[in-house]
Amino acid sequence: MPNMFLTLFIIAALISSPAKATLPSQEPAPLSLRQVEQLIEKGIDDEVIAREIRERGLAFRLAMATFEQLVKRGAGEMTRQALMQQEERAAYAAYLNEKQDPQKRLALGMEFLRRHPQSERAGEVESGNRRATLEIFNNIAYKNFSANPDAASLSRLLAVGSEILSQAPDRAVAAQVTSQLALGTGRGMIGGFYNDLEQSRAYANQALELLKEKTPPPGMDQEEYAKLRDNSLSILYQCQGLYLLRQPNPDAEKAIDFLSKAAEIKGGPSANDPNTYWLRALAYDLIYQKLIEEYRAIPKGRRAGKRGQSLCAKITPISNQLVENYARVIGLSGPGASRQLQEEALAALKSFSGADRPCLTGRTELIDELPAEENRFALVIGVEDYIDKRAGKLNYAASDARAVADALEQRAGFHKDKIVLLATGEPPERQPLRSVILQQLAILSDRVSGGNHADQDGFLLIYFAGHSLERGGKSYLLPADAVIGNDALLAETAVGVERIKEAIRASDVSQVMFILDAFRQEPLSEAFTRGLTFDTRNQEVAAFATLLATGVGQFAYESQSKRQGVFTAAFIEALKGRAAGAGREITLDQIVKYLQTTVPAEAQRDSGARGEQRPLAIIEGYQSDDLALAVFDSGAPPAKPDPGALTRAARTIHIRSKTIYLKPKLLEDELLKLPDFKEMGLKITGDPKEADLVMEVTLPFLTWMWTYVVTHQASNTPIANGKIREITAGTASPKLARDLVTSLQALRAPGPPKK
Repeated sequence: MPNMFLTLFIIAALISSPAKATLPSQEPAPLSLRQVEQLIEKGIDDEVIAREIRERGLAFRLAMATFEQLVKRGAGEMTRQALMQQEERAAYAAYLNEKQDPQKRLALGMEFLRRHPQSERAGEVESGNRRATLEIFNNIAYKNFSANPDAASLSRLLAVGSEILSQAPDRAVAAQVTSQLALGTGRGMIGGFYNDLEQSRAYANQALELLKEKTPPPGMDQEEYAKLRDNSLSILYQCQGLYLLRQPNPDAEKAIDFLSKAAEIKGGPSANDPNTYWLRALAYDLIYQKLIEEYRAIPKGRRAGKRGQSLCAKITPISNQLVENYARVIGLSGPGASRQLQEEALAALKSFSGADRPCLTGRTELIDELPAEENRFALVIGVEDYIDKRAGKLNYAASDARAVADALEQRAGFHKDKIVLLATGEPPERQPLRSVILQQLAILSDRVSGGNHADQDGFLLIYFAGHSLERGGKSYLLPADAVIGNDALLAETAVGVERIKEAIRASDVSQVMFILDAFRQEPLSEAFTRGLTFDTRNQEVAAFATLLATGVGQFAYESQSKRQGVFTAAFIEALKGRAAGAGREITLDQIVKYLQTTVPAEAQRDSGARGEQRPLAIIEGYQSDDLALAVFDSGAPPAKPDPGALTRAARTIHIRSKTIYLKPKLLEDELLKLPDFKEMGLKITGDPKEADLVMEVTLPFLTWMWTYVVTHQASNTPIANGKIREITAGTASPKLARDLVTSLQALRAPGPPKK
């Protein structure tokens, strides 16, 4: 007991200050380093010193070197524990009080965990360190990069991110940092200042692996982790969509899946990022272009069939998605970095909306061209002499048929072996008899399809010059052996128009044209005109045109002066060029206008006042003003400029960049490095007005396909073009230069000597 009093007396003496007596009501002052040293040096009991340290606290921070010195002076175990407890308390307070600088707060937290790993506050500090780390990364490195995305800011971002990752952070921090590195490098590739696709993809894959677990890491609550996970996945899905579109063989469907996932995470940044929807539009466009290519490969006359309908069922929703995504880009874009994206989307939407798009609901696609020449067939019939004399003899029907057959071969692209002529005066097997006509109709299917009905785009023209009758609402063409005494015999001996149409439908031909120079005995009736049509909506045929020699209630006449039917004479004149406009092609519309202008005047001249004859045209499914039926041979067309000659004569070239990612100077420098370019003697000029050749380079936004076109300015002749797939302008420019030089060299090479 006396020893205890002595110890307390010594302690009181050591820690009291003679200059400042401590009032009984005051809290005891924290111990200074010197006071702790004196307590140890005086041999005060270890338990007593420890208690004093815990009760009084320390007036100094306990550095490791200081702690080691106190241990050397003889600090006991309990004293050492008390000292470390006080230091832990002070370190924690310093950590909490640092609220301004996340880098200092992180340093304090890291030091706390290093010295006090078993502290009950370690979990809290770990969580705080995570927040500080992400604050440093996001608010300093990533924020700077987002404000000014270039190679320098990306380099700083990668440096900070790599440093964080090198410290083996927990799963949550590693996932968010690698996500941002994936996004940063992805944007670097888009911007042309980063080209390591595989490293960027590695960041994204690493982050996705880290985020597979839905359970938060230790020390992180579920709500905080869920938010971090959503943000990171939102970015990563967008990046994965980008990678899939930029790989050598783009996978549009998988890209759409990832980009849609990114957009569906409403709390994530990608949901309101216009880049997400632009990338998705690019993916849909890849699918759309492939489907359109398949659709246009189908002959126009077959596009409303099962194959065409199947493709339209796919094309229509893709079209809608394209429009929707372009609209989202426009709505989410604004001033600053996304302005170019907005302009690209506006231009793309305008182009898409104004294009001739197939499969639009409520709009029939009109046919503006005939099938290939080998798929054009004609049945030409001319009947002058009738066995039944009551029908009446015609003067020029057979010669008209022969003239039409010749005109079809010479002017309308019909091969001679595809024209069947049945006319008075021809050999027996070519006589215009009912049995011969029906035989030709029966084999029509084999002629048109060659025995294979799949995807045939045939065009059938039937010309008939002779008599026609309409009885009981039924229309008939009269062959040479028709009997017109009564309706029953007429039905058995004439060729019904409906019978002809049945044969046409069975042939699976897609385009049909009737040309009838008849109506000599009876005027054209409404019922007759109705019989000469097809149901294009239900795809009896894709398109048809019926040209009738006269109008309803009118007769058709023969011209004694021309020794032809008035209508047929005008039709042949039209095919031979009389109907041609400024161009060499003669369209269906021009032929109809010529007939309706010429025939009435000619009929009046030849037949007097009784000769009222105005041809009637019934057309469905054709774009008649674009459908060329014949070519007017007015002499050789003007020769097109020879690209080789233009290239050999060129002395100057101008480089024009249509993308912000390529400065013309970069490509010009690459050209000047090539000896082959120098040998050409082409001078690069900055003034397009002085240039013989202009090379225009484009790069559609968010793509890596550099496209160029070289045009000869004076003649406006495209002479060369090419595509290069590269990530950056720096890597694309040398390849563009070499490709251009190779193309120009090939054009400049002299051709084989003319014989």
